[in-house]
Amino acid sequence: MKPCYNTTIEELEKNNPDPISLTRNYSKNLGVEFVPTLYINGIKVYDAFNLEEIEKILNGEIKENDTIQVPVAE
Repeated sequence: MKPCYNTTIEELEKNNPDPISLTRNYSKNLGVEFVPTLYINGIKVYDAFNLEEIEKILNGEIKENDTIQVPVAE
């Protein structure tokens, strides 16, 4: 293994991608489309800030593969 002080920037970038790229690739592989993305018991929450939706998932009123009505943006 060669000493760190002889390592070029190009070698570092090739072997250690920047944190943003790592995060994007990791998120993409998990199906995360935007932040925040919230999963509860394997169910992707449509609106991570909608406490009613979260409560329905926790109470079992919304289950995996259920179809829900979502508000239309104006």
